[in-house]
Amino acid sequence: MVSPGATVENVAVLFGASREKILNTIVLLEALGIVQIRDEWISSSAVVAGRDGLGERLVDYVLGQHLRPGFGDAMLLAEGSHEVWVDAKRAPGRHLGIAPLLVELGVFLRERLTSLHWRIGDRYVAQFVDAAARANDAFPLRTLSADDLRQQMDENLERGLSAERWVVTFEKSRLEKHPLREQIRRVSDRHAGAGFDVLSFRDRASIAHNWLIEVKSFAEVPRFHWTANEIACAKREGERYALYLVDRSQIHRNDYEPRIISGPYEFFFGSDSSHGWNIVADGYRVSTRA
Repeated sequence: MVSPGATVENVAVLFGASREKILNTIVLLEALGIVQIRDEWISSSAVVAGRDGLGERLVDYVLGQHLRPGFGDAMLLAEGSHEVWVDAKRAPGRHLGIAPLLVELGVFLRERLTSLHWRIGDRYVAQFVDAAARANDAFPLRTLSADDLRQQMDENLERGLSAERWVVTFEKSRLEKHPLREQIRRVSDRHAGAGFDVLSFRDRASIAHNWLIEVKSFAEVPRFHWTANEIACAKREGERYALYLVDRSQIHRNDYEPRIISGPYEFFFGSDSSHGWNIVADGYRVSTRA
């Protein structure tokens, strides 16, 4: 049993090694369970069966405790052989500063210092392949089941319908003295592809339907999806088309009014459309050219 300080000094004097590297090696050996540091003293806590045993213990440590996401992407299977190669820049242990030790132990085999890929020693291939399999099993997927997705879609549909009904009531109140106010109605229930949800009148002077309302509901922060069909309708109808942005958290208030954007195509896509909105395409229709 010796103290870490004495060990560092002895090794530094005998081999001319860096004291910092020697201390880091002692810490690594403790992490591997090979030595134990207690009350400023070092003692052996496990017997390692030679060079290969140390290599296996070190590989277990690196792959078990310090495996980075996407680890499998750094490995290559050599076609027609059982050889496995690893990207030298992304080799496990490199970020810990122990890649040279892994090379010395034969975990990694390299033809020269500048080699871009290192071959994994045959003795350690199974450990690396098993680690890649674990990384694959842990691949991050959205934790949303088919039932959860259906429930989410149903909830979104119900929120949309609720907002549309609220807009019809709002419009009838806005046009309270209009003689045809009872003709203000939802169309999305029977005409899903119309490109808007509610037919109304722009003002009390209008007799024909001239206010095509697309209802978008949100909670607190305005955010909505606008389909290609709705956008095409907005472009075609111009100022006759309006977006009603309805905050679901506010519709219980008697004095609440939605945000109304008339002529939204020009508003969002016109030459002077700098209104502080982020517009991001989240899907494309792809087909072959006729």
